[in-house]
Amino acid sequence: MVFCIIIRGPLGVGKSTVAEKLAKEIGAELISIDRILDDYGLWEEGLVSVFLEAIEIAAEVFWKKGTPVIFDENFYWKA
Repeated sequence: MVFCIIIRGPLGVGKSTVAEKLAKEIGAELISIDRILDDYGLWEEGLVSVFLEAIEIAAEVFWKKGTPVIFDENFYWKA
């Protein structure tokens, strides 16, 4: 079965810890939006457009995986 869970929140609330434990528990792939922003060099002064681009990249990965995926997202600007 293919599904996704989105864990989203501000910096420091424990969403990454919860996402990692949940992914392990249910055998899901974990995709971190922060990591995508870093890996693709998308941090640009917190522009909403870069978050949307990172989410598009994550969605492509999700559809290719064909397995459950947990997205670890934020809604803050790195700066």
